[in-house]
Amino acid sequence: LGPTPPLPEFPSNIEVLQVYPLPNPEEVSVDPTETFFLTGGNDGYMYKVDLESGASEQVLTPRDFNPSAFEGMTDEAMRAFCNGEIPDEVTCGRILGIRFSQKSAKYVYVANSYFGIYLFKFGRNGHNKLFQLVDKTGSFINDVLESGRYVFYTDSHTYKQRNAVPYAVMDLDAP
Repeated sequence: LGPTPPLPEFPSNIEVLQVYPLPNPEEVSVDPTETFFLTGGNDGYMYKVDLESGASEQVLTPRDFNPSAFEGMTDEAMRAFCNGEIPDEVTCGRILGIRFSQKSAKYVYVANSYFGIYLFKFGRNGHNKLFQLVDKTGSFINDVLESGRYVFYTDSHTYKQRNAVPYAVMDLDAP
């Protein structure tokens, strides 16, 4: 849970093609055209990264998932607050699961471990939309998958959130 470690020494038959400087990415989902990938950082943001250039941009912010917590706060102040510290995850969220829809590459399922399951729609000219499908505040959601007409997700712990999972082992009263 400390700083990101340096890249390991790879065997001589493995070549590192690109390193993307992102804040501890959790999930990688490559778009069907293999032009970019999406990832969630430990700071509560979702990033879109161009596979060739490595250029990244924010496509979702903690404000998108928890607007009342950041009301009146500047983007700079939100960025300073949501810096990947574990106690702040309850407010900033953490995206642990991302999957492109099988039906359309315009739609992405997003599992935010603190706020639930969302459907993200890429819009024209940056007019993206986010729809909450399942409100699971207080859980530990860590993955999502669409299969046919169903959306499956995993909720690793309904009693403790992700930032408190180490304490679940010590909590004998937990269901």
